[in-house]
Amino acid sequence: MITSDDWNKCFILTADLNLAGVTLTPVGLRERPFITDTPFTGVFDGNDNIISNAVMNEPGRGGGLFGYVDPGGQIRDLGVEDVTINGSSRVGGLVGSNAGTLTACYVTCAVSGTYGEIYGTDSIGGLVGLNYGTLTDCYATGSVTGNYGVGGLAGYNGGSLTGCYATGSVSGGYDVGGLVGTNIGTLTDCYATGAVIGGARIGGLVGWNYGNLGSSLTSCYASGSVSGSSYVGGLAGYNSNGCSLTDCYATGAVSGVGCGGLVGANDGSISNCYSTGAAGLYSGGLVWQNRGTLTACFWDIQTSGRTTSDGGTGKTTAEMQTKSTFADAGWDFTTPIWIIDEGVDYPRIWWEISNNPPVADAGEDRNTPILFEITLDGSGSYDPDEDYPLVYCWQILSRPQGSAAELSNPDSVNPSFVPDIVGKHIIELVVTDSKGLESEPDYVVITAITIEQAVTEKLDETIAQIGELDPNNLNNPNSATPLINKLDAALAMLDEGLYQDALDKLRNDILKKTDGCANTGQPDKNDWILTCEDQQKVYPLVLRAIELLERLLQ
Repeated sequence: MITSDDWNKCFILTADLNLAGVTLTPVGLRERPFITDTPFTGVFDGNDNIISNAVMNEPGRGGGLFGYVDPGGQIRDLGVEDVTINGSSRVGGLVGSNAGTLTACYVTCAVSGTYGEIYGTDSIGGLVGLNYGTLTDCYATGSVTGNYGVGGLAGYNGGSLTGCYATGSVSGGYDVGGLVGTNIGTLTDCYATGAVIGGARIGGLVGWNYGNLGSSLTSCYASGSVSGSSYVGGLAGYNSNGCSLTDCYATGAVSGVGCGGLVGANDGSISNCYSTGAAGLYSGGLVWQNRGTLTACFWDIQTSGRTTSDGGTGKTTAEMQTKSTFADAGWDFTTPIWIIDEGVDYPRIWWEISNNPPVADAGEDRNTPILFEITLDGSGSYDPDEDYPLVYCWQILSRPQGSAAELSNPDSVNPSFVPDIVGKHIIELVVTDSKGLESEPDYVVITAITIEQAVTEKLDETIAQIGELDPNNLNNPNSATPLINKLDAALAMLDEGLYQDALDKLRNDILKKTDGCANTGQPDKNDWILTCEDQQKVYPLVLRAIELLERLLQ
């Protein structure tokens, strides 16, 4: 990756990489906004490894370890630790300007020390400076400092962030947020916990939710303290016209002039949101200035210390910890979007609550006779959190060549199919809990065999069961031997193709000596096995062998 000739290739990191003492320049360059020099267009797979002790000094321009990743570029499964980046604009711990896809990447930095800080002027972020791409399951924990457009994860976002978070402190002049400084994109299932300090448009999650193209925050929260000079909010400093906040909350204290527990100023739409943080003088409990719409939004009048707000409904702490306060206003506790431990806590977004994945159990591998319906069994599947009901998804991954076998009711716990060709059928089961979390797949191998083979298996199993019976439960302590001899005789007939003779032998000479309990509920005078418990070990096997032979003779 030393020269730009390599920047369209695919790479995989096979071990941790310590860059202490190495002179670095960014991979992929963007010299001026929206004018690309040579971007990174390849794939960098970190393979769950870490790049550490990187120091990059680019005071005249932006950058990160990657300067610019274009829409085709991908970076995944990479950790960056103890990084120091010094640049002007579009500076990030991993990427300066991103239009590509970043998945499961992180940057961690110590709060103090030689390493561990990111400096710049505008569009400065812990992970990415300027983002127009996609960030999924990424996070940053370092302190971030800049002038404007400063965020704990991304300085400026015009793309999408899903399942991302930041925990470091953030400071700047204006448009400063715990996660994103300026947002004209979408944030879903994200959060920030670091303290945020700045001037104007300062928010615990986003400084300025900006633009009229549908910029949105959905199912997000912020818990860090926020302070600034104007338009200060626990979640967002300023929510512009055309922008939305939905199913979000903030708990951090806010201070400054023109502060709101949730939003400093709102010109857009806010629905199903709340705040609980302490609000200083010249503050609104929920919103300081509202020219937009607020729907089903609340704030805690006790913890905030504020009884007024330019919109929303103030409630006591007890009321804020009561489900009906929110459910009666239309909040979703069924899907659920929200979860509450009544009397103990405020509503929380569903994904905050630890959710272990369910476990799929496709049952034991089995042999089955061809052309007979076999029923699969997923009843051993479970969810450790008891998030029931489970949703079942079965599929046949492989079948014998030429087979047209298909599952019946593949979304049930007990689907079935009829194997039409001898051979192995590999079947996958994935279960999903009531919160939408999928299990790892489990597999069962069903091997279709000929009917002759199936009869032989059943008779061999019957012989093994009889050999384990307690002699005291037989009509004669030595009766096991003649029973086994009769079964051996039936097997010999089967080997010679004398299927009718074998069937008659089983019906007349074996079944009638084991069927009293099945017919009358107790052993009869013809039975050689004298307890129903032991008959149940033998009788169903003989009966199944008879059914198979009857099919073979049709």
